[in-house]
Amino acid sequence: MQVIPVMDLKNGVVVHARRGDRDNYRPVRSVLTDSDNPEVIARIFAERFGCRRMYVADLDAITGRGHNLAVLRLLSGWGMELLVDCGVKTAREAEGLLRMGTGKVIIGSETLAAVEELKEAAVLGGDRVTFSLDTLHRLVISRCPRLAGLPVTAALDMLISLEFGGEIIVLDLSAVGTSRGLDRQWLNQLAHYCNRFQIIFGGGVRKTDLDDLASYGFHGVLLATAFHNGEMGVGVTPGCEMAGKLSWVSTKGMDN
Repeated sequence: MQVIPVMDLKNGVVVHARRGDRDNYRPVRSVLTDSDNPEVIARIFAERFGCRRMYVADLDAITGRGHNLAVLRLLSGWGMELLVDCGVKTAREAEGLLRMGTGKVIIGSETLAAVEELKEAAVLGGDRVTFSLDTLHRLVISRCPRLAGLPVTAALDMLISLEFGGEIIVLDLSAVGTSRGLDRQWLNQLAHYCNRFQIIFGGGVRKTDLDDLASYGFHGVLLATAFHNGEMGVGVTPGCEMAGKLSWVSTKGMDN
């Protein structure tokens, strides 16, 4: 299971996301560095932790208040594949970001204009575009009427019918930044789809949850707070295996 660090950008600096309350996000305070500079933090993820992928949310673009494209260009120089959410609404916008050199574009349900755009985005390739089911309290948030308010499992069934494959992010915005841990009843439901999709889970995850997520069969996990509060240590964490990217292998059921 891949461990993917998260960077939330607002007004050119890294902020600490919490419960989706974006108006109150403040510059990140981290045990890793005194800086909120995106390049400084990206260097730590790349060099100290050996991460090869990073999820980046351009909150200004998502909320329609500007963008951080200059910062994204700088971050692309740190050797990590960037999974970038810039508030893309259409497949054409996703294609435009890809032409700029973005590693992989995220189309979030929050800003998606219409389900039909996912069909067009699928043509760009699963290795270039991923879809994020952005949720609050287990329900999908979206400007698209066909998705808004759906349970995540119903939305995943819709993606199957659209033949949208590859990586899918399930992001629980109500849990982001809380370190509250896992809702195992919900994860049991999502685990049924892990054979169909490469599901990356995010929201409230602690280091102590990684074994469980790996054993459920999740493809990846998004982490921010666990890095910045010191749970993941200050370098490559014992128990993680380096295989071109930081990954986590469940030790459940293994002899110690």
